[in-house]
Amino acid sequence: MVAPQPDAHTQEDMLVSTLDRLLLPALGAIHIGCLSVEARLFQIAVRPAG
Repeated sequence: MVAPQPDAHTQEDMLVSTLDRLLLPALGAIHIGCLSVEARLFQIAVRPAG
């Protein structure tokens, strides 16, 4: 087996940290959007008919 090159590992760490910086805000926004949709559906379901 060939030992991984240190620069390749550093590039992988940079890629992971970049993905974290890009994905975490997007996932947070999606999560907030899902919560607001669930709250709206809950209000519609709980609201009495008529």
